[in-house]
Amino acid sequence: MAKTRFKNVQSVRGRDGTLRRYHRTTRARLPDDIDSPDFAEAWAREERATRPGREVGAIAGTYGDLAGQFWQSDEFAALAARTQADYAKVRDYMLANGAENFVARDLMQEHVETILSVALDQTNRRFAEYVLQFNRRLFNWSQERAARKRRWGDGNPWRDVKLPKQRAPLGLRRAYVLGASGFDGGTMMTLDWDSYRDGRIGDTARGKTGVTAATIVPAPLRPFLEQGERRPGPIVTNAHGEPFANVNAMQTRSSEFLRGLAADGVVGEGLTMHGLRHTLGRAMAETGAPIKAIQGALRHATERMAMKYSAGADQVRAVEDAVDHVGAWFNQEEKQ
Repeated sequence: MAKTRFKNVQSVRGRDGTLRRYHRTTRARLPDDIDSPDFAEAWAREERATRPGREVGAIAGTYGDLAGQFWQSDEFAALAARTQADYAKVRDYMLANGAENFVARDLMQEHVETILSVALDQTNRRFAEYVLQFNRRLFNWSQERAARKRRWGDGNPWRDVKLPKQRAPLGLRRAYVLGASGFDGGTMMTLDWDSYRDGRIGDTARGKTGVTAATIVPAPLRPFLEQGERRPGPIVTNAHGEPFANVNAMQTRSSEFLRGLAADGVVGEGLTMHGLRHTLGRAMAETGAPIKAIQGALRHATERMAMKYSAGADQVRAVEDAVDHVGAWFNQEEKQ
């Protein structure tokens, strides 16, 4: 299980080598073991002390006002420390993305569906689930008393909302287009928009083999590559529009996304980004492309590496021919 990251924590190593931890804002000493329940509970207590709610400037009746009051409530204090830490991330995300001054009673289901959709694009499915969970609980709390309803409205716009179907962020969708165009993960991460012109990517060397070739992105896939904002720099980016740290980071994000699709029954198990290269090779072979064309498209060092695709296609054609001959024989018998 991934460790929880705690904000506003300062670590100081004493002369005796002991690592002491403090809350940056309140300067309170925290338990030394950052993975312990005692640490999480103490951290959550200090965080609550720095978020006093409406009296520090939140406008009455707004989402910021509601979140601040809930943060100071006994109901929030009763939650597990780990839950408080997760909810703190959601609250900070919502406020950082402009929700602070939303009039709470004016929020409708279509508004929160948009918020969830944006959260999916900007983060990941797990975090978007936390966004839904936190806000549903937040507005349920606002409905528990008449005074709260008068202040924040008498409805919960998050009650019947469902998380949108899993979809890849823009940068990852572009990676899938490049994979289906013949690039492996390492090579596609070296591509930038300066190398792309009207469906063509200029001469690029494959890191694994050193083979250099130009690439034509298949016409049906170009709209998926070109949609959205094209910032100068790499074509493949993470959910924040920044380059992935490395190939493993990109492949890990892709695997998480594809597992989500498989869990939803959208695709079968075992689908991978690298498998898109193999799909291209098979498609070319099955439509009669020569070995040289397959070799060039996939940047293989030798024809032999590309022959596995044509061999598989030859086997398929042989079986199809056999079926045709058997069918012809049966038709001939019926005529006699």
